[in-house]
Amino acid sequence: MRKLLERSAMFGFGYDASEDDYLVLLAWKNTREMEDYLGLFSLRTNSWTNSKVTLPNDPLKKRIISLPGLFLNGAIHWWIAPCFGTGMDVGGSIILVFDMIERHYWEMPVPKEIMTNYHPPGALVELGGCLAICFSNFDKKTDIWIMKEYRVQSSWTAYKIPCFLFRPLYLSNDGDIIGFDMLKSCLAKYNVNNGEMLQSCGKFCGLNDFCMYTESLLALPDDFMEGKE
Repeated sequence: MRKLLERSAMFGFGYDASEDDYLVLLAWKNTREMEDYLGLFSLRTNSWTNSKVTLPNDPLKKRIISLPGLFLNGAIHWWIAPCFGTGMDVGGSIILVFDMIERHYWEMPVPKEIMTNYHPPGALVELGGCLAICFSNFDKKTDIWIMKEYRVQSSWTAYKIPCFLFRPLYLSNDGDIIGFDMLKSCLAKYNVNNGEMLQSCGKFCGLNDFCMYTESLLALPDDFMEGKE
């Protein structure tokens, strides 16, 4: 597995509501056969299934900006972009989506303006239940694009945060974007109405990663627990 992840691969974790099953997904390219494979590990059956697949737009030869994939609306999402030094086409960036129930891939285009001003690092995140893309730009600010309505291209909305390395964490009920200022190591809130940036007085030295979560309980399969005894 370690050797596999050192090569071109993408992975994610999601939930299949039709089977009430949590799945680990791993897709990779067999460099000898030059074919793509999909592996799914089921927590319900405690087993792997592997199959040949045809990944659209050959994403494993490109930059996979968001790893692991983001699970949202019953699907896992990856932000894919052309590699630097290959004559980057600003229209070549896509979001690759894997439907957990139908078990198939499809592509979601992103606004061309994103790759025009893109500067690493970047991320695909969830904000207020919406799909969002965030990245640093060449103006030393952070661009955040939020898809207000899922799969509706016209609903992409752009925000410019006056902070070079801003990691968005949460979208408040008032529409404010709360995140982490990685340069100053502090939490910050961006007011989308007046453009004001508020920073917390406390600093989190040595910490540069946070996440939002909802408390829940996951029951492990009986045979998995028996194997631990």
